[in-house]
Amino acid sequence: MELARLIEKIRIKHPELTEKEIMDKLVSASKRTGGLISDQILMRMIAAELGVQTEGNAASELTLFVKDLVPGLSNITVAGRVIAVFPSKPFAGSRNGKLASVFIVDCTGVLRVVFWNDKAGLIESGEVKVGRLVRFSRAYTREDLHGKAELHVGGSSEIELSPKDLDEADFPFVDKFTVKIADIALNHKGGRVSLAGTVESHSPISVFSKGEAGFVKVLRLILADDTGEIPVVVWNEKADELEKVLGKGASLRMVNAKVRKAVNDGIEVHVDSGTYVELAS
Repeated sequence: MELARLIEKIRIKHPELTEKEIMDKLVSASKRTGGLISDQILMRMIAAELGVQTEGNAASELTLFVKDLVPGLSNITVAGRVIAVFPSKPFAGSRNGKLASVFIVDCTGVLRVVFWNDKAGLIESGEVKVGRLVRFSRAYTREDLHGKAELHVGGSSEIELSPKDLDEADFPFVDKFTVKIADIALNHKGGRVSLAGTVESHSPISVFSKGEAGFVKVLRLILADDTGEIPVVVWNEKADELEKVLGKGASLRMVNAKVRKAVNDGIEVHVDSGTYVELAS
């Protein structure tokens, strides 16, 4: 049995661990993942965390679906199609560095992936781009600001671009997860959505003072698809980006836009720094 073989390998590498202690790790991992990941894969992940090499652990065997991810996983492999790219930004702390991020999709969902330091260079160089298949190995998950899992790739992580063993047909494009405007008010209040539509009208950028906090820029537009229309509020640097390309009839695609209650008790969509916007053909 594979489980027993993996436990034996772990105990050879770590004789200080009893079989019960290893099984306790498995039970804990299973609870953390809601029982969505098989015991064999979880035990391989535990073995990897403990530095134990296991044969037959090809990336394709251990690749997890987006829907199965929860915060707190490590040494995992995830593959997907890039649907949004955000440029790198510097950060300061105990050590200076930079980070960048993308959104990917597989057949089960949408996932934010954060690139740290040297890994962000793949985005700066343009090697990681919208539409490309990417596989991340030795990655780990963290909880984002909304309580969902996001994937992080750091110094020990590996990134494969357009892996030859992945089938393009297995990975959808963003259209699969694009929400119709009529469905937003019904099913996505307070959440984040991907949507697409045509600009019916838009206003010039307005600038408001926030006192010591500086100034805020706001651009408003009406986006429509074949099911209805919705007000869109675009903030700060995103307003600057869109103003350059906006025009009546322009087609836009948005990823990770925020759905909020409007002043008139209706629903509106907000485009902020975490939203990806592109002109759609």
